[in-house]
Amino acid sequence: MDNLVLIISIVLLIFAIKSHAKTQVHVKKKINKAWYDRLFSGSRPSTDNLTEEGLQHRKKSNLYAVAGLIALGLYVWLRSATST
Repeated sequence: MDNLVLIISIVLLIFAIKSHAKTQVHVKKKINKAWYDRLFSGSRPSTDNLTEEGLQHRKKSNLYAVAGLIALGLYVWLRSATST
């Protein structure tokens, strides 16, 4: 059971990364930032700068990331509960 939850969380996080990459493709105007600007502000384009398809991929990315982190937290909780 623990391993299944871990595999599901990894797959969800991979889907989140894939959707984030697809979001980067669907921008209206590409804005290049220096690496130090991206360090604190991130590389996500603003919602004003995304096409309709880009907004859909961004929403999917958010949902996959949250579900993956919840599943990863569940895995950690299950592992700690069985080790005691």
